[in-house]
Amino acid sequence: EKKSAEMEMAENGEIIQILEKEHDQVKELFHLFEVEIESNKKRAGTLLNKIISELKGHTKREERIVYPSLKKLDEDLFFEAHEEHHVADLLIAEIKKLPLDDDFLAAKVKVLQENIEHHIEEEQSQMFKELESLSESELSKMAMEWKKAKQAKAA
Repeated sequence: EKKSAEMEMAENGEIIQILEKEHDQVKELFHLFEVEIESNKKRAGTLLNKIISELKGHTKREERIVYPSLKKLDEDLFFEAHEEHHVADLLIAEIKKLPLDDDFLAAKVKVLQENIEHHIEEEQSQMFKELESLSESELSKMAMEWKKAKQAKAA
């Protein structure tokens, strides 16, 4: 029996897989930046722009699509996650002002990376457990909304 495209797009738990994949992608971008910042400033700048773009899109989608459900499930975790996004935004604003040859740039990006990695760890160890308690239809709806929002951003 063939599944409809919509059913295939929204398998149970897919939102968690989408989040994990995006988390892995941004961690890899940070690693590449670390490698390039010493030897290839132009490539490092391109990677940094990609990191910022990916983080901004991810956090906006998370806050709009995932966090409302998280708030109902665990209010403390919701507020902490929200504040971690805020701290990342503050660091990004500072990083964007720095030229690629600024001595503080690599250090600020490292602090951002450490904050993001901590945030990812908490999401994957705590938030995902909370999300798994949601119904299949709620998880599917989130996955579809996420894909729609990401496609709209890419268009």
